[in-house]
Amino acid sequence: MKKYNFDQVIEIFKNNNCELLSKEYKNNTSILEYKCKCNNKIEMTFKKYLVQLCCNECHKKTLQRIYKYDFDQVKQYFENKNCELISTEYINNKTDLEYICECKNRSKITFKSFLDGQRCSKCAIEKRKITNLNIYGNECSMNSKEKIEQRKQNQTELTKKRKSTNLKKYGVEIATQNPLINQKREETNLEKYGVICPSKLKECEDKRKCTNLERYGFEHAIQNNDVYQKQLNHRKQFKEHTLPSGKIVKIQGYEGIALDMLINKYNYKEEDVLIDRKLFPKILYKYKNKNRRYFVDIFIPHENKIIEVKSKFTFRINIVQNMIKALYARKLGYEFEFWIIDRNELLCII
Repeated sequence: MKKYNFDQVIEIFKNNNCELLSKEYKNNTSILEYKCKCNNKIEMTFKKYLVQLCCNECHKKTLQRIYKYDFDQVKQYFENKNCELISTEYINNKTDLEYICECKNRSKITFKSFLDGQRCSKCAIEKRKITNLNIYGNECSMNSKEKIEQRKQNQTELTKKRKSTNLKKYGVEIATQNPLINQKREETNLEKYGVICPSKLKECEDKRKCTNLERYGFEHAIQNNDVYQKQLNHRKQFKEHTLPSGKIVKIQGYEGIALDMLINKYNYKEEDVLIDRKLFPKILYKYKNKNRRYFVDIFIPHENKIIEVKSKFTFRINIVQNMIKALYARKLGYEFEFWIIDRNELLCII
């Protein structure tokens, strides 16, 4: 930087309508007192003054004049980014603006955030997925191989520590395995709530049912198609079955044998036979004073037919409940059949 003498410094302040009050100047890092053109008395290094040529307040106002956008400029900027501004007024860059994002999602954002490249939450999720795929090889960073392995190691260490602590304190690896702990918990719950388990309180049960109705459309979450399918996907007895077309589906028990018979022996098309629980009819029934939902095994829509696949054992052991399911389905107008299969053979149709 150029070296200035005291007279030159005075001249620079004067040329910018400011008055230098300090009586000496050493170098550009020395703090100088001066009166700004706005009449404010300020202390500032000469190095900083050469950048601003005024006080902080005047400099801020200058920047606002330079970079302030009007409504038309803001609207045009949104259009240039393939977005549509819905708001009809622009105050400043910190005011929320309503707009339609390029992904067609309606959202709100400040103009400052929009200038920085931020978009709606939907776009943020997609952008995050792409970033995670590039860095971790998975849409969710927590599901990357490294993170999963790290969690497993941490869980193993924590489990060992927890079991060790419980053995020392209670003589068992899990605290609730100790009868005294269970008894103490039940006594506390009885004293506080009048029941051994708070979840048995009527207000808790009513609240749970109300929440499930709002979220899933049923009093019990498991009666929802998506929740039920998710639970089935985690069951160990669930197995894969390959259809004649090569399509792989997940089935239970003897359902695979029934599917093959329908397609190969009875000449049904694969698309005519539904096993996707999300597409099943909604059949509710009452058993042992409880409202339940019946998820069918196989549904043939064009015939309005339900096929329930059972082994001799599973049909006989739950015969009352099985017959109640059939009764409720037939009341709703469905044609209902039990296919009793044993040792890979169809024994009978009821």
